[in-house]
Amino acid sequence: MKLTSEPLPQESGSETVLRTISKIHSVESEVLKWVTCPQSYSHAFLVARAEELVDKKINAGEPLAHFLKGQLYFEEGWYKDALLQFEQSKDTDFQSMYQLGVMYYDGLGTPPDPAVLRTELGQDTGPCQIRRDGHPDECICDSERSGQSLIKDRQACPQKPYLAAEISRPEEKKGVEYMKMIISSDSPKARHLKFAAAYNLGRAYWEGCGTEILEKESERLWQIAADHGNPKASVKAQSALGMLYSATHPKDLKKAFFWHSEACGNGSLESQGILGLMYLYGHGVRKNLKAALECLNQASDRGNVYAKGHLVEYYYRRKFFTKAAEFAKRVTENDNVEEIAKATDCAPFYIAKGLAMASFYLARCFQLGLGTKPDEALAKKYYSKACSLDPAVAADLELTANHGRI
Repeated sequence: MKLTSEPLPQESGSETVLRTISKIHSVESEVLKWVTCPQSYSHAFLVARAEELVDKKINAGEPLAHFLKGQLYFEEGWYKDALLQFEQSKDTDFQSMYQLGVMYYDGLGTPPDPAVLRTELGQDTGPCQIRRDGHPDECICDSERSGQSLIKDRQACPQKPYLAAEISRPEEKKGVEYMKMIISSDSPKARHLKFAAAYNLGRAYWEGCGTEILEKESERLWQIAADHGNPKASVKAQSALGMLYSATHPKDLKKAFFWHSEACGNGSLESQGILGLMYLYGHGVRKNLKAALECLNQASDRGNVYAKGHLVEYYYRRKFFTKAAEFAKRVTENDNVEEIAKATDCAPFYIAKGLAMASFYLARCFQLGLGTKPDEALAKKYYSKACSLDPAVAADLELTANHGRI
């Protein structure tokens, strides 16, 4: 499973760069009052005015100006332009360095990947497709990782393992180095970035991108970033520790439950859904149906698609077929995984699984006429959707259905 980067931490509160620019300049000019009332203007106008104002500060040699312009471009998704601005100020501004680390690691605004030479460690079983971010596409297989420095990436095909160093992009290594520099810095200006940088570096060791896979180092760095459940530390690290203790061998589900509880208490939508499942199945905690449904429903209401998929399954297995079918129809209306991930900050890996579950159970309702009118064409449509979203989930549910367990 591929994790997501920690957004740039703010020293006080969280706001867009338009608001930041407003604070810096509002004391100097009455002209800038429009920034504090953005609802009166189009977004494009606001961005153009902000860009104009920051350019004046760049020409005046103000130290934060390049960072502000880069952040403006970053928030607009203009990553190539943002990269150039952050490069201008990375040696004097840790925030610029942090954003460069994220962008280089995630492949935002960096040049397209060159052809990567790979050394295979086993028999060729057919080529894996490589995405722009340098990771093999999701495979239905999910076997154990073996060897040292082998990419499993919780997405890479275990039938074709590769050395991590041989498939890492140079930009990923640069991103890793920037995070290390922030963590090791004694500057007070880097202090508010250290938890987030430790999480990102732990992520690199977990995924084996830009460095080798070292789960113990991931654990160490995430423990630092989580800071004993401190809500002002990295909540993503707290959630990641929950996932780590669920995935390592042997598993430590009590620790996993603890960290998902900490992350959930600090606002993690991802962990809230997983916590509901741990209560539902008694993983790391005694089974508690009331607590499970409370977590799953709250996570669902906040947009957690993985929780929604499991609620569909819960309704179906309890023979609440009408409720299962109606809810599954709503869940599957939007199957744009990237769009949902951006809106909820949940991992695409889990979003795809939740959508696949909802699609499969909806297909079964249409096939058997459970809770809705039978419709063979729609059944085929949703079975196909489940397979395309997550072949492993679809195959597992099909096997369960064939054995008469659902």
